[in-house]
Amino acid sequence: MKKAISILMILILLISIVSCTKPKTEVSEKPIHTDFISAHSAVTTEYEYQWDWWNGEYRLLPVYKEVRYPDTYKVQYEITYSDGSTKTEWREVDKPTYESVLKEIGEESEVSK
Repeated sequence: MKKAISILMILILLISIVSCTKPKTEVSEKPIHTDFISAHSAVTTEYEYQWDWWNGEYRLLPVYKEVRYPDTYKVQYEITYSDGSTKTEWREVDKPTYESVLKEIGEESEVSK
């Protein structure tokens, strides 16, 4: 019984500590770098079992598939939080946002190359 009460008290203490911590909020974000990956395709190999009529058993055979990837626009942001900490984070954005960030930070567009 004492063990159950002590475990319950520890859980209550942990829950109170976690609930008292103030969550940090995002104060500002500043774009620092951009990245553009043009549309491309790649061949992938997947393996699946297929019935071999000659030998009368299943065999693991490769299946080749072409995967197509669209244009990808990414912006790296430096995010500042209310407690003063910062971190950098890459985010996928749409083309108009990407173009406006390029103008803002003064990088040359890789899309027009």
